[in-house]
Amino acid sequence: RQQSHGFYHPKAKHIIGEDFKIISEIFHDNEYLTFQANGNWRVSPAYGYIKGFDRTIYKKEMNIGEVTQSFFEHMRTFKERDNFVWLTLMDVHHLINVIPDISNQKVNSTSAHRVTPWHEKNNNEKSVFVSSNKDLTEIYANEIKRVDYYLKSIYDFVENNYKDEEFIVSLVSDHGHAFLTNDQNPISIARTKVPWMIRGGDIPHQKSYELTENVDFFSSILKCSDITTENDSFDSICPKVLGGTEVRDFVISQSIYPGQTYKAI
Repeated sequence: RQQSHGFYHPKAKHIIGEDFKIISEIFHDNEYLTFQANGNWRVSPAYGYIKGFDRTIYKKEMNIGEVTQSFFEHMRTFKERDNFVWLTLMDVHHLINVIPDISNQKVNSTSAHRVTPWHEKNNNEKSVFVSSNKDLTEIYANEIKRVDYYLKSIYDFVENNYKDEEFIVSLVSDHGHAFLTNDQNPISIARTKVPWMIRGGDIPHQKSYELTENVDFFSSILKCSDITTENDSFDSICPKVLGGTEVRDFVISQSIYPGQTYKAI
């Protein structure tokens, strides 16, 4: 949570993990080969997110094609090692190249091709504050399908080279999109409620509706990987469906941004 990691200002010189170990460091200490392919400017080496990674490929707004290629090059080289791999996918966060790639140009409607002027006009507007927009919604849906197309190659590689008990794959997002709804409350359900998908190991095949926060990814991945830490004073809780012992009665979503009022729900 923000109260613990202290990140809130887009121009401040924050450093992650100054007095605690981040997840890459924990996996590295447990003799995993750690690798990240990352294009998120807020998860950059300058913020300390290079800590614990044996290999980092960083390029601002790296697209899904580049991320996938980086994954395969790494895994072809180090397939026999125990790997912890972190891939950041920015394609569905916003229009990385303004104009969608050719495969989506083909399927998008005519009006969804007219987003360039909108993008130039609203370039400084945070994605969680964008008004409802049917064209952006259409582009978003098609971008998800495009990303899934690339992700399938990663899933196929994992399934073809490892048994279920030998891997854990998790998909998690930080927030939803404002343009999907008419509700312009910055902490509305469309912005704060996101799915979390995880498979592998001894994880049961089922849907769970336990309340979780994004930070719960941390303790859950460690628990499913049979990794323990000396420090247990973090905010993360492993849900019961993944072998945890606690159940959240409620979760907190908050908006902390310079020049704006604090909001929480």
